Amino acid sequence: MLDVATIIGAIGTFSGLVMMFYSIRKHRIWLIGVSVVLIIAAVFVFGYQQGQEASIASGLTPTPGTEEPSTADKPTTVISQHGLDISVVRCRRITPGIECQLSVVSKDKTQELTVHASYGSNYRSRAYPGNGNDYIANYVKLGAGSEGSYYATNKLIQNEPMNVILQFSDVPAEATRLTSLNPSFQTKGRGNLENVVFRDIPIITSSEHGQ
Repeated sequence: MLDVATIIGAIGTFSGLVMMFYSIRKHRIWLIGVSVVLIIAAVFVFGYQQGQEASIASGLTPTPGTEEPSTADKPTTVISQHGLDISVVRCRRITPGIECQLSVVSKDKTQELTVHASYGSNYRSRAYPGNGNDYIANYVKLGAGSEGSYYATNKLIQNEPMNVILQFSDVPAEATRLTSLNPSFQTKGRGNLENVVFRDIPIITSSEHGQ
């Protein structure tokens, strides 16, 4: 839709050009001056309108540094590897440490999964409460049928979530959150999952959980 200023500018420009052409043919100098004034006025009106539109548009455009963060910059709540989607449900205070519950679902096929508490030196789930120490899990449970102090293995049915429980003893009572949680996962035929790290997880108490 054409606005009023654009229409006025177009009419003024057209009129000025017609008058200038007529004036040149008739040798009327004063009409040439009037034509030039009309053209200048029309150009001014049109330029002013364009400036107003640019100003409005700039007001609607985020300034550099204020854009919405990209997906890649946002905190990760689901980690996907080896066809698995893994997420933290909660971490809560127990005696004498903490218990973290995770959810894992196999998206591409039914497959066997092992979750480690502490199995050798390379297969350990760790919790970091931000005090400079790391705490190794002393208990793991995967689904309803597998648990232990070293590892738990179970079969994941495609698209059916399964709970993972990891317990860490001796985490200080003053710790209110984990700066990072590093669970250890291994899938049959695909090996270990790499860099499974969840950050900034609150540690809730029994009262906060309504127990």
